Amino acid sequence: MSAAIDIALSGLRSSQLAIDITAHNVANANVEGYSRQRPVAVTKLAQTSSQTFVGSGVDVQKVERLSDRWTAGHLRTEVAEQGYYDTLHERLSEVEAVFNETNTKGLGDALNTFFQSVAQLVDQPESPGHRAMVLANGDLLAARLRNADRQLRVIERDTRAQIASQVGVANQLLDQVALLNRQIVGAGGSRADTNGLQDQRDGLLRKLAETLGARTLIDEDNSAVVSVEGTSLVLGGDALLLSYGGSGFTIAENGQQIAVTKGQLGAMHEAVDQQNGILGQYVSDLDTMASTLIDRLNTLHSAGYGLDGSTGRDFFVGTNAGDIAVNPDLQAHPERFAASANGAAGNAEVARAIAGVRDEPLLPGGGTIDSYYEAVVGSIGVETAAAKAQSEGLNSVVDQIVTHSESLKGVSLDEEMTNLIRFQQAYNASGRVVQIVKEMTDALLALRW
Repeated sequence: MSAAIDIALSGLRSSQLAIDITAHNVANANVEGYSRQRPVAVTKLAQTSSQTFVGSGVDVQKVERLSDRWTAGHLRTEVAEQGYYDTLHERLSEVEAVFNETNTKGLGDALNTFFQSVAQLVDQPESPGHRAMVLANGDLLAARLRNADRQLRVIERDTRAQIASQVGVANQLLDQVALLNRQIVGAGGSRADTNGLQDQRDGLLRKLAETLGARTLIDEDNSAVVSVEGTSLVLGGDALLLSYGGSGFTIAENGQQIAVTKGQLGAMHEAVDQQNGILGQYVSDLDTMASTLIDRLNTLHSAGYGLDGSTGRDFFVGTNAGDIAVNPDLQAHPERFAASANGAAGNAEVARAIAGVRDEPLLPGGGTIDSYYEAVVGSIGVETAAAKAQSEGLNSVVDQIVTHSESLKGVSLDEEMTNLIRFQQAYNASGRVVQIVKEMTDALLALRW
């Protein structure tokens, strides 16, 4: 009788625990990152009874967390790429907006307007109004160049500030993963529940992949090893933190250089890298175009004569896109614009030469002002489109992996309700066994009396 009671009680305990776990799953059905759990029941060892073996009931060996490590690792790998291309596309889109040529406020339109006004002056070299128009359009062109330079530098400054902020976030994540490693490994030798801790850690590891492009390996003791480009940043319960300078990332503790090429930080660093940064390249392209305009137009203009006979004046002041401006002296005295090659009011040879500058092969590779600028605009367009395509493709891949992962670890309320009914019936059946044993015991006691 006592054996039957023990067996029934083990069934009651097992069913009660299963019901508790089911309730826990239902309560966390909408919690992001939660992995559903299930009891792993095993048959207790049989015991000898009347020269035979009789089972001794059931025991819940552990509460299993339903999570696929391979899927989680695959998701982190794709999320690292997704974070990189999403951020790269965001930065390139900002740069593309600087070179926006879809309206009449772009730099290309200012170039065209300026050279057209110079060409019109060639036909009427004695007109003060046409000279004023050339200077006004030159001022507009210089302003567009300065504005483009300023916008690119603002994007660069903001990106550096964002890198500093994201490095702080990454360091917090690394510290938290190290802490969870200590808690999970420390509880490994007991029956303490680490499932919730592992869910938390998985969420942090995914954020590290997205932010830093970090890779993760789970050791045999269930400790997460986090590395970037082969350098371990979390090993057991210890974490190495990062710092960022203009030349790249280092480990704060020892100054060791570490390459970050994936994730959001990898894309942002690529945008502002001092040697090969995307933003720096486009600033350099603008400077090349602006300095070429400054040098060539100043050479031609300083050799010409204004309506007042003055000569030797530069058309532009400044050295690059950041400080280019029309000579203030010319703006104050439009008649000093040097259109003539010999001082005669009706001569327009210098103006004709200035109008022809747009067709001269002055830029690297033999490009003209127009073709060079078109190449710059085309380059940013191609890079932005490529990053967008990669971003959209990776978003689709990540969505598919998340869907697959949720099918493994996500809570299905229909399934949980089915389990609840099944465990309830098992509990009732075990309770019925206890009741029957009690009735049998009462009957035996009555016979003895």
